[in-house]
Amino acid sequence: IKKVLRKTNWPIGHRIRANLWQEICKLNNPDFNAYKVSYESDGWEENVGHFSKPKARFLQSSDTIHECYELNADGLKALHRLIRAVDATVPTLNYAPLIQPILALCLHYMSEDDAYACVFWILKNHSNYMKCSALASKATTYTLLALVKVHKAAVYKTLRNWIGSSDENILASALQSWPRWIFCALSFEHLICVIDCYLYEGSKVLMRVAITLLNIWHKNIKMPDDLTDKTCQERIDLFAERIVQSVKHQNISVTALLEAAIKIRNFSGTKITRFQDKYEKMILKSEGPDLPMVDLPAMYIKPFISSIISSETVFQLMCYLPEKYQLKTPMLIYHLCDDGTSFYRLWTKIDEAESTLLIIKTDKSEVLGAFCDEPWGNRIKTRERGNGKYFGGGLSFVWNLDDNNQVNKYDWKESQAECFMAAPYSREPTVLMIGGNAIYIVDELIKGSSLPGKTFQNPELVKGGTFKIDDMEVFQVFE
Repeated sequence: IKKVLRKTNWPIGHRIRANLWQEICKLNNPDFNAYKVSYESDGWEENVGHFSKPKARFLQSSDTIHECYELNADGLKALHRLIRAVDATVPTLNYAPLIQPILALCLHYMSEDDAYACVFWILKNHSNYMKCSALASKATTYTLLALVKVHKAAVYKTLRNWIGSSDENILASALQSWPRWIFCALSFEHLICVIDCYLYEGSKVLMRVAITLLNIWHKNIKMPDDLTDKTCQERIDLFAERIVQSVKHQNISVTALLEAAIKIRNFSGTKITRFQDKYEKMILKSEGPDLPMVDLPAMYIKPFISSIISSETVFQLMCYLPEKYQLKTPMLIYHLCDDGTSFYRLWTKIDEAESTLLIIKTDKSEVLGAFCDEPWGNRIKTRERGNGKYFGGGLSFVWNLDDNNQVNKYDWKESQAECFMAAPYSREPTVLMIGGNAIYIVDELIKGSSLPGKTFQNPELVKGGTFKIDDMEVFQVFE
């Protein structure tokens, strides 16, 4: 498939393009149709009819690319709906400068819901397709510079002479707009063929193309006579202008461009990862971390509403649920303040739920909880199964909130104990246990304790190990 995509270069209007990108995104992606079906365009309609200034969090960085590729009015409305949908359903996505151009390109060749499914597939595999933090993106610029130095020494020398410095920080800053060479300066005909390969191979293809474009600039460049009179920043600005002009006016076919990009030898993912890790650590040490970001979820529809935790914490918990549980919004089935402090009421409400998410608030305003991946009603089957008092499975986990309201998740590993869920063998037990003694609730849901556990390798989930329950919610989680 890779060789076919690299060499075929179908024209803009070729009939195969009606389904090409969707089929690539469906490879090794059993959730594609679920993503597609979950998209409801009417839910993201705007009162304003024109797509002008999107306010999504991930479009606010200065390096965001706002290309729309001449979409018509209906296409712009669809693009706006998609951006609003991604912003709402992936609330942890704070940085994604390539999302808009990719969505806009998709809308030229597929339906709105297909575009939604494709972009979630990219986000699910974000480490291979795009950098979702400013730190990682900046490190990529250093990585590109290092690759140019290794694979195109003459290009590196020309760049160094143009900028008038050997400082890698200065040289890297000259390359910081490299994604724009591809997504803004390349012709549409060239760009879609690059995207053919990108969707299958990942961002490594973009770096190959960027180096090739830089090499074309190097071969055709003529040093300005007044370059020596300019400051370093003026030289960088002039380079940024000239490289874009070079890309826009380059006289090279799509086939020749991709052949030149692919011919760069020993361009391994391992080498790129090694450079990337090195420069991320360097930037982290010199500039400090970005704002903390939770890893992206595979996908979910709409977050649930809790009276105990904030919407931001809800978002984090949704991200931590196993992927197959992220396709439907969890439903509140028990609330202590409404249903009372009674184990009888608790079991009546939650026994039949296939999976549950518990959220507990203590009298000291500490918050802890658990995800349990089997019905609590299975407690009455333990004698039949001969497994003792414990039941449940390895998708379960316990969690708590730290002082910064970030979720600490403790999950199971195969080498650990398997004390997932327990309650005494009766239809109305008065004890609830999760993770051995990770969470232990007694006295008609009034008191509880938390001890370090061997199942989830968790510490005490509350200070001091004991607590009184101020409020508790149980949500049914759907597969």
